[in-house]
Amino acid sequence: MTLGVAVSTEASGQQAAAAPQTTFTTQIILVPPFDGKDRRLGNAVADAVRGKIQRFYKKREVSVVGEYTMEQLLERSSIEVRDIDSLMVRQLARQMRADEVINGVVERNGTRVIVNAWLALTRDRHLIQHLPTVDAPNADSAGAIIAAGMEKFRRQLNPLRRCENGMREGRMEATIAEAKEVANTLPTPALLRSCIVSAYVMTGMNSRDVLAEARKILEVEPTSFWGLDAAARAYDALEDRPKAAEMWLRLAASEPGDLELSRRVLTALIRGENATAAKPLVVSLSDANPDIVELRRQRWQVFSTLREWKEATAVGDRLAAEDTESSGDSTFIFRLATAHRALGDTIKAVAVAAGGVTRFPKDSRLYLLYSDLVQADSRVAIDRGLARFPEVAELHLLRAQELRRAGKNAEALGGFQKAMALDPKSGQGILALAQTQVDLGMLDSALVTTRKAMEAGESRSTVAAFALARGNAMYRAANSTKQRSDYQLALQFLSLADSLQGSPQSRFLLGATALSISQSAATDAPGAKACDLSRLANEMLPLAREKITAGAVVAPDAATQYLAYLDQLEPVVAQQVATLCIG
Repeated sequence: MTLGVAVSTEASGQQAAAAPQTTFTTQIILVPPFDGKDRRLGNAVADAVRGKIQRFYKKREVSVVGEYTMEQLLERSSIEVRDIDSLMVRQLARQMRADEVINGVVERNGTRVIVNAWLALTRDRHLIQHLPTVDAPNADSAGAIIAAGMEKFRRQLNPLRRCENGMREGRMEATIAEAKEVANTLPTPALLRSCIVSAYVMTGMNSRDVLAEARKILEVEPTSFWGLDAAARAYDALEDRPKAAEMWLRLAASEPGDLELSRRVLTALIRGENATAAKPLVVSLSDANPDIVELRRQRWQVFSTLREWKEATAVGDRLAAEDTESSGDSTFIFRLATAHRALGDTIKAVAVAAGGVTRFPKDSRLYLLYSDLVQADSRVAIDRGLARFPEVAELHLLRAQELRRAGKNAEALGGFQKAMALDPKSGQGILALAQTQVDLGMLDSALVTTRKAMEAGESRSTVAAFALARGNAMYRAANSTKQRSDYQLALQFLSLADSLQGSPQSRFLLGATALSISQSAATDAPGAKACDLSRLANEMLPLAREKITAGAVVAPDAATQYLAYLDQLEPVVAQQVATLCIG
């Protein structure tokens, strides 16, 4: 958006208007020379702004620092006005006790003067609001447009001070209500809305309300610190990770020289599960500042979270060697050893874990990892660990797994049961326990254990896959034994698998098993004159037809044969029920 020359007419028309009433001390405004290639033009625009902004106010309300006063102060520091930069401007403003700074960048475009100007408050370097780009025929017109725009901006400053004071006094609800009422009467009150959104955050306001207020700021001031910060926090709370990452990175980019801000952004990205978005920022910052250990720690966090093990182990090893805080953290050592293991460097992983066990002898996690790594000496390591940590479920799991690999299923069963008794919610080992029960022929117990697996922490997909595999194996075994009880047990495993995560395979196997049960019961019912068998056969028929049809894609030819057989079996079973279940 560009402000044209026409605004200068409005500016001059407002010079006679009454200045807004203030309840505060005289506000001092500093207008340094505007930046740009043409220094003379920058001075001319700034000088025009100084003269025209003062006309809007009485001296007791607003005092604009004159060029001569600036020159005198800078001269004492052997600095010329034309040489000052943004840092010097802030220092100059503090020395002159200026409350506000109007600054800008000027360039020529043919005969036109183009200015990007902004208002900054000295008390908070994050309180900045930019004017739309000014396009004027000369420096004086540009100054008039800027002065008029700044006068509009400044209408929000007294309400802003009242908002800040109200927050300090703890009058949050009334302060927010008053500030919002005033903000709704002003055209672009980005600074005042910064106070409102800060109050929202401080009072724990609903995240959607925070976001709505932040968006109002960013619509007129896209690089607003407070707008971006509030929006990022709100998106994090709403678990909109892509939007949160966008806002955090925009916040860091708004002040690229602020290392502390960038580090805070990295922390927020990591905590908000946005390590992928954090990666380019942490790489550029840590490469540019290799001696800042906090950045190295964040680099380690990002790469270990992303499982980029080569980079993670490189920075992790350096931290372990040079950073006492990291090397003194048993969790860091545990994760570093795990990273080396994931990279495939078992020797280094063992060395790191062994060092951790020595340094942190009471940390059972490190000992568990160490025990798992030293497989060549696993029996001794695990036995030693069980002696030291008899209540650690993972050590009992390791011992049980070792026994099972050795074919000692009965002994392994006791180890798995002990582990689950110690930590029934760990999820580790419960399916191994179920498989051991299957191997020992304890099929009913295995089914009960499998059903409990999700409560213990295993994922739905993992439990479904296990139940499907066991049900499939039992179905094949039942085809050999032709025992109806074997089919019925297979049916329970397959029903569990299909209920957790249905698939064409689970449906087809479930239907085929139901058909086999129906066929077996129908075959035995007449000889035994058993109504219950004929009813069982009848109950299995709808399930068989439904599931075979749903899973037909797995074995189309077999499905066609089974469905044709069902067509023949259904009237037979119906006749059996009518004959055997009279009364």
